[in-house]
Amino acid sequence: MHVSFIDFKQAFDFVDRQKIIQMLQELRIPNKLVRLIKTTIQNMEGSVKIGNLTSNPFLISSGVRHGDPLSATIFNLILDSVIKKLNLRRNVSLKPKQIVAYANDVALLARSLKALKKIFNELQNEATLVALNINEGKTKYMQIKRMGVKDITHLKIDNFAFESVKNCNYLSSILKADNKMNI
Repeated sequence: MHVSFIDFKQAFDFVDRQKIIQMLQELRIPNKLVRLIKTTIQNMEGSVKIGNLTSNPFLISSGVRHGDPLSATIFNLILDSVIKKLNLRRNVSLKPKQIVAYANDVALLARSLKALKKIFNELQNEATLVALNINEGKTKYMQIKRMGVKDITHLKIDNFAFESVKNCNYLSSILKADNKMNI
């Protein structure tokens, strides 16, 4: 079994707002709610404060607000939309590849390296359409194997090279860090 633990690079910062609105409409969210959500994500401004000095306000044209409960819901809807387009229903015992997702944690599972590479490319293509980019440094690969099968030290897919991990301790540390951040 081959598993890739996917991390998206600054997912909340770069998601395409036009795609958010389009995706909400595709999901048949009532127009009134779509307009309200659009109001909360457009015309956002920010400023930088260093010591006692604050910069002039500047327009923030992509992403969603950090710490806003609506942002997490929007991100989950976007990720759900991306995953549904991959059409990976059923489980890995019936198909050569599968995807498992919870919040922003995504794992790709496949019975062969070829199938893992294929599902990775499909996920990357769909995610890129909504401005989600895979974080090469934080995405990891794990091979679950029988004794005597040669270890794969890293996974190379196109221009990406992912570090191989030997056990689920890596995943446990990510989940613990995520839970601390959400408290």
